[in-house]
Amino acid sequence: MKIKKTGTMMICLFLSGLTACAQPSAFESIPHESIPAVSDAAGTAEPASQAEESPAADTASEEGAARETEEKQTGPAQAADIPEGDGQEGPEIAAYAAALEEIYTNHIFPGGKDFGYDEYYDMSENKFAVYDIDSDGKKELIVLYTTTYMAGMTGTVYAYDSASGTLREELQEFPSLTFYNNGAVVAEWSHNQGLAGNFWPYTVYNYNPGTDTYEQTAMVDAWDKSLREEDYEGNTFPDDIDADGDGLVYYIMPGGTYEKNTPVDYDAYTKWYESSIGQAQPLEIPYLDLTEENIKKL
Repeated sequence: MKIKKTGTMMICLFLSGLTACAQPSAFESIPHESIPAVSDAAGTAEPASQAEESPAADTASEEGAARETEEKQTGPAQAADIPEGDGQEGPEIAAYAAALEEIYTNHIFPGGKDFGYDEYYDMSENKFAVYDIDSDGKKELIVLYTTTYMAGMTGTVYAYDSASGTLREELQEFPSLTFYNNGAVVAEWSHNQGLAGNFWPYTVYNYNPGTDTYEQTAMVDAWDKSLREEDYEGNTFPDDIDADGDGLVYYIMPGGTYEKNTPVDYDAYTKWYESSIGQAQPLEIPYLDLTEENIKKL
């Protein structure tokens, strides 16, 4: 993710053109009872967009913008493929294939979770990848699910637990995700309903190898003076903080508490960003369309 003073951080439902985001049919049936369960995992959080406190946005227009971004960013991924017999044999691959079939056929996720399904869309618009996303030497299942209403859209990282034979969540967020090679994840929010203007709010996660989960470390929002000179509580724009005079200040909120109490200018924001992301590079994840043919190739 590049830092721009007023750069648009658009929803990329499918991970950075698959070069920058680590943004998520009718086949031989696997018995329903063979679908692995999912165990609870520490570090799994509700999408951070739910913490934002501001007026409701036009969901329909945002869905349209999101899907337009998806078409631009997932093109290269559709050429990706998993070769037949590539050596991925193992119980985790069978479990991932079973879970994907259940999602594809019945729209049910591990653990019996149902995020809804909009029949207007085709299931192949969803994406998945089997990839060692957290660099622990084991492949995870990443699913980006968008064929549902906005609130149901999810991006989930599943790990296979060999002891229990179940899948557990390492991370679940809105599916606009960018994974970095230092274990950081930037999850853009589903809505930008506040005062950020062209700056898109996001949450930062970091991989914890001790818990094998992604833990939320900060949320970031902003205030664009050109949008409003007063916030919703009647406070005036903090010109004294806006040292460069560009009409934009940032709110860096550690942990999971949404509190816009301490605005900072661009220089302070970039220093914090460098300390979180630094020179890390976005991972190129080989996403595939969620189709019968691609699931069979696992």
